[in-house]
Amino acid sequence: MKHIVLGIIASVTSLAALAADSRMQAGLYDYTVKMEIPGMPFAMPAQKLQHCLTQADVDQGKQYDNQQNKDCEVKNLKQSGNSASFDLACKDGTTGTASYTFTGDSMSGKTVMTKEGHPMTINMSAARSGDCK
Repeated sequence: MKHIVLGIIASVTSLAALAADSRMQAGLYDYTVKMEIPGMPFAMPAQKLQHCLTQADVDQGKQYDNQQNKDCEVKNLKQSGNSASFDLACKDGTTGTASYTFTGDSMSGKTVMTKEGHPMTINMSAARSGDCK
């Protein structure tokens, strides 16, 4: 179960930049990812990590590129104003839907995923903390 959770966190975190569009500033972002799995005997702690979104990534549309988990694919991407939504389909059968809102230096939202009939919700927020190192 630990490997599944870590893989999903990596997948969603790499997709975190998906909610960004060209209006989002390049820079270093601090992410907080909280996973909720119904039926778990304990609440999973929030994961904190950093991700660098370069201006080249923004300019080339690479914020939509899921380089860390090539086994998952973003489908049905829709952007309007300060929001984005998409579906997620992974080769292992995991599916999901996501919805995010964003500004030039922050974003928040959630992804609801199902793997082998087991639902999980991943709440995520990110705030720009400075320039990439």
